[in-house]
Amino acid sequence: MDHLWLQIWVHPRQVVREALLLPDKKREWLLVVLFGLTLGLEQSSMRELGDSIPFSWILLLSVLLSPILGMIYWFVISGIAYWLGRSMDGAATWKDMKTAVAWAGVPFIMKLILWVPELAFFGEELFQSSMPSLGSNPLLFLFFMVMWLVDLVIVIWYVVVLCKSVGEAHSFSAWRGLFSLLLGGLLLTLPFIVLALFFRL
Repeated sequence: MDHLWLQIWVHPRQVVREALLLPDKKREWLLVVLFGLTLGLEQSSMRELGDSIPFSWILLLSVLLSPILGMIYWFVISGIAYWLGRSMDGAATWKDMKTAVAWAGVPFIMKLILWVPELAFFGEELFQSSMPSLGSNPLLFLFFMVMWLVDLVIVIWYVVVLCKSVGEAHSFSAWRGLFSLLLGGLLLTLPFIVLALFFRL
């Protein structure tokens, strides 16, 4: 099933269909752990944890917590796509949806490749609120912007692949898959929005 890692980028529905016919649980768990590692690095960078935690600890925690982060995301997204999709006449089983969501994460996981040169050039600055090397070296700034644009494209394509994968598992369109994910995200965040508004009053 190694060819699926490449085909998921351009033929997500066919890949999910094949993965559902020939499920590989070990491969799915590997995808979940790698997704969790990618997510951990991203969140550490976005939250600027390097301002308060040593660089080595950030890398270590990202590796150690990757299975937990991956599983949380996997079950939450699969749950949203499964329950709301079923309410819209979707045909996927819980097992089918977990497989589809796991394989849809391949584009996001490929962002790990970007982390290799970024860590080599910027190191701990990637997790800090300031990046002095960008201001002192125009070539590094250009490289950083190129990496940022590539990262953005990958995120957008991941969303596209996820919607198509959800749609394939449920036997409906990618647009309906997108709607189920957006609605689920809204339902998850709505209580927090209400609480935030309540305490501001």
